[in-house]
Amino acid sequence: MTDEIKKIRPDFTGYSETTDEKLTFFGVLNRFYIYDIEGTKSRVGGISRNWNAESTRKANKNNYEKVIFPRIPNIPLEEMTKDDFDEIIQSIIRAGGRGGRAYSAPRIQAFKRLLKGVTEEAAKQGICEDVLFGSSYAIPESEPHTKSLEKELVRLRKSFTVKEEFLISQHVLRDAAQSGQHMGFALMFCLGLRNEEACGLDFGDIKPMQYHPKCSCLWVYKSTKRGTNQLQASGKTRNMARLLPIPGVLLELLEERRRLIQEKVDAGQIILPKNATIDQLPIVCSDFDYLERCNSKQLTAAGRQILKAVKIAENELAYIDIELEENRLAEDGVYEKDPTVYLCRRNLGTHLYIMGLTEAEIQYVMGHDIEDPYENRNDFTNEDKLYQIKRKMELRPIVNTMELPDVMELKAGETASASFQNCSYQKAHIVSNGSVHLKLQAVAQVPQNDIQIDVMYQNSTLEFGKLCSLAGPATPDSRTVNIARDYHRVYKSTLSKIKTSGRVGSVTDSEDD
Repeated sequence: MTDEIKKIRPDFTGYSETTDEKLTFFGVLNRFYIYDIEGTKSRVGGISRNWNAESTRKANKNNYEKVIFPRIPNIPLEEMTKDDFDEIIQSIIRAGGRGGRAYSAPRIQAFKRLLKGVTEEAAKQGICEDVLFGSSYAIPESEPHTKSLEKELVRLRKSFTVKEEFLISQHVLRDAAQSGQHMGFALMFCLGLRNEEACGLDFGDIKPMQYHPKCSCLWVYKSTKRGTNQLQASGKTRNMARLLPIPGVLLELLEERRRLIQEKVDAGQIILPKNATIDQLPIVCSDFDYLERCNSKQLTAAGRQILKAVKIAENELAYIDIELEENRLAEDGVYEKDPTVYLCRRNLGTHLYIMGLTEAEIQYVMGHDIEDPYENRNDFTNEDKLYQIKRKMELRPIVNTMELPDVMELKAGETASASFQNCSYQKAHIVSNGSVHLKLQAVAQVPQNDIQIDVMYQNSTLEFGKLCSLAGPATPDSRTVNIARDYHRVYKSTLSKIKTSGRVGSVTDSEDD
């Protein structure tokens, strides 16, 4: 390490490097400002490793000392949130530069990069998570034209890839004993909930259907106030209240989570408040404190780390974050503030469209205004209507199951049986009234697809047979091309390659788009 690099560094006089024996922003910056690395070409590591020009080092030293340091709170870096850093930037913008003149956009971005360098190095050193991962702080001060083009492409990103969905499911849909934040992300991923909506849910909000007892809905009617865990009987829009059919894998996870908590209550490991039941406990708790409700800030921070773990490109999240900051990406007149929420909701919207939900059904599930004048929002509380939505939503892979039945044989008696093809539901039973009647019911695996039923019988003759179809006409919304078969083929192909290889990384991006 050269003496020139060593001597041009910020002056930390008067600033504490630790608080409660934990490193502060100043402590991380001072200890990891620059250091030697053996075995590398440059042999230099640290926050300032790429500041090769003397003028750059001097400018950044001045920016830290004169602009950034006075605004940094004296708390452990691990306790600082993205909102804290946002307030620092807003304070810099309000104060302005010399003579109160406004800073240019590249200069503001330079300040953001100086903050990001510290959180990034802290994560690298295992001190704490990088709370600025995937945020606008990750964008370089001067963005080249190629990056601008990439930014425009990111705006068009409408879903996760199959591989990304698989990795997300491995993180949040497998372990009922996981943290409350992971449970919250599971709800956001499967049902497109906003973070405040997920935090507002209790176990009592899981409602079994009366006439379809194996099916349950989630009653979304309250949320938490932004940045707190206090409940409010409203959300971002007047359309928040809705009943959402719960996909199979998520329902199993929620039921297992409830059993786990009940076991802890029975064992005395969890002491419920007086007259309280598990129904009053939050689904999305704070870490592993089952009695304390998580807040949206905690869930947002955890969501970013999950996206980081599944290798979502940080620059893509950063460009989305910029779009959100500039209020360019609105849903139903509501501007989201977090790329995690935005991506989960957009991903679900893409699935709903592919699965054949009508525009009104999609708008209801997403919590948007229903634009069809012939559809009433209250009608969607009807169980028959909800069940129709559930049947369509069962086509979504990963959050339900990839094992769709090809041929299913049901025995109806000693002398008769029936086999079904291309069905997601089938039932056969005998109605006896003198002669034997074989009664069959089946639901097509994909709406509007043909189904095949073969009946085998011995020692009897078929005297009467009638096939009744209850399938309605295709919906008149110009979506007449059925792509569900190709939709599942892509998922099955990619997941098969992952299973065969045993390594998620062996599946290339071209194979899972």
